Amino acid sequence: MNKGRYENQNIAVLGAGLSGNAAALLLRSEGAQVTVLDSAEEKKLLKSTLDNLRAHGVRAIFSRAELK
Repeated sequence: MNKGRYENQNIAVLGAGLSGNAAALLLRSEGAQVTVLDSAEEKKLLKSTLDNLRAHGVRAIFSRAELK
């Protein structure tokens, strides 16, 4: 992997499931500004997943109402 390959790139990841979470954290570790978008309501997702994403500086937007 190239360290900083995505430095200062704005990247959206669709879905906060296992794959989306892994992709978001990998991209963040490469220097990207990451936003995770998910159609589920925030309260339906694992708090630990959200806490982990936010602790790594990943922005998370949930539910269709918030995506409009």
